[in-house]
Amino acid sequence: MFCTSLRQRRPMLSLVPHLQEFVLKESRLTTHDAIIPINSSPSIAGRKGARSLQCLFLSPEDLDTAVVDASISRFRHFASLTGGKDVVVCFVLAIDAPDKQKNRSRQSDPPGPHGIHAYNELQCKIAEETDVHNVPILLCTTTSEVVSTIKTYIDSISFKRPAPAVQRHHDLLSECTTVPPLDSYHANLVSDYFGSMHDLVKACVLIDRSEHGDPLVALTLENSDLLSSMSALRDQIGGEASRNIFLFWTGRRR
Repeated sequence: MFCTSLRQRRPMLSLVPHLQEFVLKESRLTTHDAIIPINSSPSIAGRKGARSLQCLFLSPEDLDTAVVDASISRFRHFASLTGGKDVVVCFVLAIDAPDKQKNRSRQSDPPGPHGIHAYNELQCKIAEETDVHNVPILLCTTTSEVVSTIKTYIDSISFKRPAPAVQRHHDLLSECTTVPPLDSYHANLVSDYFGSMHDLVKACVLIDRSEHGDPLVALTLENSDLLSSMSALRDQIGGEASRNIFLFWTGRRR
């Protein structure tokens, strides 16, 4: 399965035809760009619980100043949801021309300084993070190399015993309410608005202190953003569900 949003991202538009080699269905994915069966045998790949590789595709454009923070946030979210197991990031240095035959002048851009510098910047950004450094990054010169690179990577992990299951951020969120569990849709919304447990807890504590008239609550930009996120979440999941999350983290009674 691959995300339909790839068709809306110029650097990844030429990747879509190559992904058809995996015989993937097109759908809307919220946290990653593709899900590829690790075992190519249909009888095994279709089984419940069969291993699959979740992929995130990045390009130099994702490291541009205007969007780099959002890209790193997406990377962080991607890593936390899976616990770092059976996930991979493909970084494409250059963009393939959509049709080389019709327009010979639009050959693949060479992986020049912009691509290399963007890749180095990504590595530096990841080095500053504590929870995403264990996510493998596959370097591809162009989108035409992505499929073969992923196949090689799958071959390298197919016969290894999978690492012990890690409690995922999403799994924990579903239990963090006074009326567990949160359904998958609500848990996804919570994780969309709060990239970490720390931010969610801090938002709940800020609301609790504000409700009790604590004069020491500082309305910093960070605190304001957290409160805005909680307000937006309340609009999405409803007052009762958001209140149950608040009560869980603050220990308050109804």
